[in-house]
Amino acid sequence: MAIKKQISFDPKVPLAKENAAFAVKLASMAYKTRSEIEAGLDDLGFKDEQAAFVRSRLCSCFIIRCEDVTAIAFKGTTNWREHLNNANVWPEVTSHGRVHSGLLYTMERLSPLLQQLIGADVLSGRKILLTGHSRGGALAQIFASSLVVGGHMPHSVWAFGSPMVGDHTFASLLTNVPVAIYRNGNDPISLFPPSISPNSAIAKWILSFKVVYIPVILIRYVGIVISNYFSPVAPS
Repeated sequence: MAIKKQISFDPKVPLAKENAAFAVKLASMAYKTRSEIEAGLDDLGFKDEQAAFVRSRLCSCFIIRCEDVTAIAFKGTTNWREHLNNANVWPEVTSHGRVHSGLLYTMERLSPLLQQLIGADVLSGRKILLTGHSRGGALAQIFASSLVVGGHMPHSVWAFGSPMVGDHTFASLLTNVPVAIYRNGNDPISLFPPSISPNSAIAKWILSFKVVYIPVILIRYVGIVISNYFSPVAPS
């Protein structure tokens, strides 16, 4: 299914190379202004009425629809409020494991609106793709977990340079969801929250954080430069 000549989407293979290119493009665009995003979407063949924009004090994202695909791209950190929220790393105890407190706070306030905006998409069986870079990738994972709890399975989740989100119990929520996490080995954000002392009680809590490894499929396709998350994907 061609979304545009330069970008294609494979609905049958969630973690296909084409979908990686699609996801990374949207994750990059999420940092731009609304007018820049609209211009970028127009270049990709999307019409303005196919995009919806959501903004709050701690998060912004945009939603696009094309044929049977609905994609949500979450923005990463760009202001001091978001930095302070990122620093709130205390593991919040939930019924589905321990989760980064600051990020959970953000998504709990955004999720109801997103659920409302894509409710019809989910019920009609449209494929839901979630993507984001850094903080945006973490929010994508948390929103994916809320969809799963509600009985809806995302088509795929893409996180580029995402910080750690939750513990193994949280990760188990996404066991049946295709999740792809790309990280640069030298990127400290992907190792955040850090440990404090191997013997401290706080460290034991923080060390219980895991990037969603179960079942993470860490894909490295030729043409995707991991050290530059937003480099173009070479055509196959």
